[in-house]
Amino acid sequence: MRSIFFNRAQIESMIIGAKNEYIIGGRGLGKSEGFDARVLLRNIFAMPRSAGALLSPSYTKLKTQTFPAIANALSRWGYAEGIHYYVGRRPPNSANFPRPIISPFDWGNVISFFTGAILHMVSFDRPMSTNSLSLDYVIGPEARFLSHAKIVNEVTPAIRGNRKYFKDCPWHGGAFYSTDMPSDARGSWILAKEKDCDPELIAYIRILYAQMKQAEQATQYADATRLRNALNAARSKATFFKIYSALDNLELLGEEWFSQQERDLPPHVFQTSILSLPAQSTPNAFYPSFDAVALCYEPKVSAYAEQAAFTPIGFNPDCRWDGDIEPDLPLEIALDYNISINTLVVGQRVGREMRTLRAMWVKSPQTLEDLIGKFVAYYAFHPVRDVVYYYDATAVARAASTGYSYSDMIIRLLEEGGFSVTAVHLGRPIRHDLKFNYINSAFRGDGSDFLSPRFNSEACDDLITAIELAGSVVTRRGFGKDKNPEKRSDTPEFPDQHKTHITDAWDSLFIGMNLYAPSADGEGVGIRFS
Repeated sequence: MRSIFFNRAQIESMIIGAKNEYIIGGRGLGKSEGFDARVLLRNIFAMPRSAGALLSPSYTKLKTQTFPAIANALSRWGYAEGIHYYVGRRPPNSANFPRPIISPFDWGNVISFFTGAILHMVSFDRPMSTNSLSLDYVIGPEARFLSHAKIVNEVTPAIRGNRKYFKDCPWHGGAFYSTDMPSDARGSWILAKEKDCDPELIAYIRILYAQMKQAEQATQYADATRLRNALNAARSKATFFKIYSALDNLELLGEEWFSQQERDLPPHVFQTSILSLPAQSTPNAFYPSFDAVALCYEPKVSAYAEQAAFTPIGFNPDCRWDGDIEPDLPLEIALDYNISINTLVVGQRVGREMRTLRAMWVKSPQTLEDLIGKFVAYYAFHPVRDVVYYYDATAVARAASTGYSYSDMIIRLLEEGGFSVTAVHLGRPIRHDLKFNYINSAFRGDGSDFLSPRFNSEACDDLITAIELAGSVVTRRGFGKDKNPEKRSDTPEFPDQHKTHITDAWDSLFIGMNLYAPSADGEGVGIRFS
């Protein structure tokens, strides 16, 4: 018999077993295996032949990340695809699975289990994808990426099925959501769920659970059954909200680890990433007008993603999965160059919109060549083979060891990768105070001097986080972006991709697309240079 270790957070969730559950926990807490997959398995056993839904913000994320993570967790639990469940097809007659209460018309986005239960895989970039469903429960991993409006308007009304079969199951009609601490307003809805959690009811559940276990150990089975019924009745009315910090792993991590993190990390990062405290506004922010809710968009599903198969964990998609890329427009890029991390951002000008499609990075020992290789591989299927590359004076100095510059290398590698490059030199880096004014004016939508910035909420997640964390300072050199975080070590709690490196790449893209774009007609664009 396999044994599985559960940490204190996972055990508490199992003990409470509330109908509705909202879990916020740091990376490494074991959300996929100890929460998401466990709740799924609990439900398919407790509600055989039922219909649940696995929620994901996009079809691409569903097929390449959300489901593969669940499948990997199920494997660690000992459940295998093709034996205990089937994905995207009706289970064969030889599997001898019971039929679900309501069989789906289309099995393409359905997981069927050996208990007869099915799980609809639902993505929020497909309009009204739950409209025709009758669901017994929902599970939403990575909840901070899920639109609360769509949960309220589309998902919750669909949780309406089969009560006559499962009226005694405390989890029927329930919802389970898990996530790490939201870093911006996009995921703040889950924090508001704390008000729905009744601490007295949760305490009562704990007492009933303890009494039931005592009765079971004393072989007082009649009392145990009575207490279990009372427990399940309480669970069916409960909402459990809990934030778990790294302190819940204190025995494993040790006190010195916490002391070291507090010394090494900026206070707001330590509070959010380590202590799981809600994110606060960055003091003296360099991008104070950035509003993630207003400026970020959920990419629509592409025709390729619709037809693609579900992928194994670790699969790397390419641009064919992207629903926000314009196939008849060139790609526009800018980079930031460092030893520890090299970053690249990709955009397109779509009408009056500066659409940031993707943010990419590689860390040492990978190099700039690896980053360009990553870009070339990802966009190998983009029909337009033109790239506009914006770079400033920091990219033109020739290294004594090689005789060529960063810009020379990038142009050569892009051309070797099959792209035609329009290289646009921005000159000396623009003053930080001007950059601050230009960018924040664009974020606010003041007038029509600049293109309207928009960000792919998934593919630019690291960039969005870095923008929100970027601060400003005033030194003897004047006003500028606070680059001190770049001097700190790269750690899981404050990784280099969340520091100002990647924001510098985006700044160059913004300046280039607004002020130096070689192919723009200039209409409505403010200060321009040729």
